Amino acid sequence: MGLGLTWRELTQLVIKPGNLLIGLMAQMLMLPVLAFFLVLILPLDPAYKVGIVLLSICPGGSTSNLVNLWLGGNLALCVGLTSTNAFLTQFTIPIILQGALWIFMESTAQIEPNGMEMMMEIFLLTLLPVAIGIAAKPWLGAQGVSIQKGIKFLAPALMGLSILSLAALRQNSDGILSANVLIWLLPLMIGFNVLAILISFRLSQTLGVQARGAMTISVEVGLQNTALAILLAESHLGAQPAILAPAMVYAGSSFFITLALAWWLKQRTFPDVAK
Repeated sequence: MGLGLTWRELTQLVIKPGNLLIGLMAQMLMLPVLAFFLVLILPLDPAYKVGIVLLSICPGGSTSNLVNLWLGGNLALCVGLTSTNAFLTQFTIPIILQGALWIFMESTAQIEPNGMEMMMEIFLLTLLPVAIGIAAKPWLGAQGVSIQKGIKFLAPALMGLSILSLAALRQNSDGILSANVLIWLLPLMIGFNVLAILISFRLSQTLGVQARGAMTISVEVGLQNTALAILLAESHLGAQPAILAPAMVYAGSSFFITLALAWWLKQRTFPDVAK
């Protein structure tokens, strides 16, 4: 990503933060509202309801950067959303999750996410590599362009393989996702994923974001930090299988659904960008 960015593009996010604020609104307000709406109207076990809300309030996953890189999204906006959202959710997760626990399970469990660990993950996986890429860009010249093109097509395949492998290992070790659970939970989480992407894309465009930026926002909204959701459930909620299940299913499907749907949106709105 750093090889495709400049310092000026990043500083523009501070000078003109409109798209960043719209993206944060879509991820931190629209997505939890959608999750609450779905779990209130659907006849689900209370623990599943908490699990879906928990997933919706976690920050965007670092894989959103990869998808936007591959599809020619707004890389500066993507980095800004991933970093800012990770910081802000340190304060919003405890409030919203404790509210969901009280509403659906009458629980008063105290939630304290490890903010320092979360920010260190974002720094090591996103900010530091991007900074190195930007700094190395002038020295690499044309070779940097070749490297970036190679990574753009190799990385999605490796990421998809790693997601499927981790999901399989997790399933084998815990046995949480039985066939009966997957039959109804997988379509539900795919539907949630699709709605989140399409609504955030339309919302962004309605508020004046151009198609490329709107796709970037929709990818960020569609890919949540499922690892954090699972960690919070295990650390604070007794690792109840029903709470863990939505994040586990989402982890195995959201990358592929988001990639496919974002590609479709790109072809319909700005197919000539970053071929």
